[in-house]
Amino acid sequence: MFDLKAMLRCRKRPKRDENNAVKDRISNLPDHVLLDNILSYLPTKDVVATSLLSRRWRRLFTGVTRLDCDDSPISHCAEHPHLTELFPTFKMFVDNMLQASEGVKKLDIHIRVREPDKLPSAIFNCRTLEVLKLDVNLDLEVPSTLCLPNLKELHISVVCFPIDDSLTRLVSSCPSLEYMTLCGSLSPVIPISISSHSLRTLKLNTFFCSSILGSKLVLDVPNLEYLCSIERAKAFLLVKRFFGLNAEERHCEIHGRLLYTAKLVAKQEGLNDGFRIVINDGPKGSDQSVYHIH
Repeated sequence: MFDLKAMLRCRKRPKRDENNAVKDRISNLPDHVLLDNILSYLPTKDVVATSLLSRRWRRLFTGVTRLDCDDSPISHCAEHPHLTELFPTFKMFVDNMLQASEGVKKLDIHIRVREPDKLPSAIFNCRTLEVLKLDVNLDLEVPSTLCLPNLKELHISVVCFPIDDSLTRLVSSCPSLEYMTLCGSLSPVIPISISSHSLRTLKLNTFFCSSILGSKLVLDVPNLEYLCSIERAKAFLLVKRFFGLNAEERHCEIHGRLLYTAKLVAKQEGLNDGFRIVINDGPKGSDQSVYHIH
């Protein structure tokens, strides 16, 4: 039978110092352990609050390399006029912080706004940035000058991709890009072109904001190893250069109603025996059709 009193008697008492005070083992940990393994996983407001614990923690939070800026507490009280005045101040703070930051490697932005707005141009001119995640309900306006030489991962989720060449210029300005996911609505007005010699993995989850068919996505990705496309309506995937590696290292999955893709891919040069295309034209979990290219 479980004996709680016996367990409490056997429990080790906390060690005390010469003044009979309980030792603070956490505060005795090295700075890099506290920063990388504890503070970096806390919300920014809680990180700053640790400065009140003791003299040991007073300035420790300034060494944290991960910041979490969240305006949701303000947005949830938007019906109060005195709180809505804080929105411009908060936005200005984030903009200034992005422009002043140096050595940023990962940026994850999630924005839901009621009025049209645009992203700060500083996001697209960060030489040290390696991972960029954009989940926004505003227009993806890319500035005329771009500089993302070290970006390896790009994740974009928008309501509708721009009808200009913004996405094309963005991808072309990332010479180190290896992994990209795109989620959003395509427009039938002009084709969207993706050209990258460094891209290895491409995941597409697209749908259409117009009833007009014929939207076109043009791929020039000679070193692509993996393609996964989930389409909500018929479209045309025009492949200029596709899969530059050996057949056993390539994989292509097409989900939805993108039925023309298999034939288009099969006609590309360099597809050896053994390359397969998986097409799923039904709901999730339904049977798949596998096409072996010869």
